[in-house]
Amino acid sequence: MAAKDAFEIVVSGTSAHAATPVHGRDAILAAAFFVTTVHAAVARRRDPSELVALNIGTISGGFSQSALASEVRLTGTLRTRDEDVRRRLRSVISAVADGVGTQFDTTVELRWSDQMPAVRNDGALVTLARETLVRVADVVTLEVGAMTSDDFALYSALAPTLYLKLGVAPPGRGPSAPLHSGLFDVDESCIHVGVTALTALCLDVLASSTGRS
Repeated sequence: MAAKDAFEIVVSGTSAHAATPVHGRDAILAAAFFVTTVHAAVARRRDPSELVALNIGTISGGFSQSALASEVRLTGTLRTRDEDVRRRLRSVISAVADGVGTQFDTTVELRWSDQMPAVRNDGALVTLARETLVRVADVVTLEVGAMTSDDFALYSALAPTLYLKLGVAPPGRGPSAPLHSGLFDVDESCIHVGVTALTALCLDVLASSTGRS
């Protein structure tokens, strides 16, 4: 799964009456330019073979249709799979924020938060899991990793880890709704499969560890 870098952009301008915009600095205009520019900049600074996802998820600001907004807040997320790509595109986002601030004579503050690395499975655990899980469950290998993220990745800094996905859709059809939807539904019969698979895997990991000692 992908690394996650959430960010907040705070654009600070100067309010003025809509009839005299020269006396203000329009934070909404600057924010709108940031949204379009950052998408274009990230697209042009990644190789087509690199797995990258960028999203601006929220935007809010202004108080009247007759006034320039003095402040706008945006939040977004950058998802990457490679650390070099991650560093490069974080720099691109930062450069766009600085450039927009200069171009529109506004202050653009970038704040990173909710960051986590990519989920990377330990090779030895993957090999063991392939041997174990086929005995107790139907195993599907994902050809391309997901661009979703999980703080499970933080455990990898402490010990070798293995991340498994459990199919939760009823047989013969896909999920009823995507993640983060209030309509998302789970076929609870999958719980038995998950418990059986993890139990078998844990027992084999313990047996393997005992054998090495």
